[in-house]
Amino acid sequence: MTALPRFTLTRGKVAVEEGTVKAEPGHGKFIARPPNAPVNTAFSTWKELVAPRAVARSGIPASGV
Repeated sequence: MTALPRFTLTRGKVAVEEGTVKAEPGHGKFIARPPNAPVNTAFSTWKELVAPRAVARSGIPASGV
């Protein structure tokens, strides 16, 4: 299953709705962030930990019966 956000809220107002920008010019504030910040590294590690992986099973035929 895949999904995309339908709405993006900022300061209690709808900024993006169904892929269309609704925010007024000048609304919001740019926050400079360094590339490869520790939070990004931690998130990548978390995604690797919780990613689905195959389960090795023995004694069960590939056909299921």
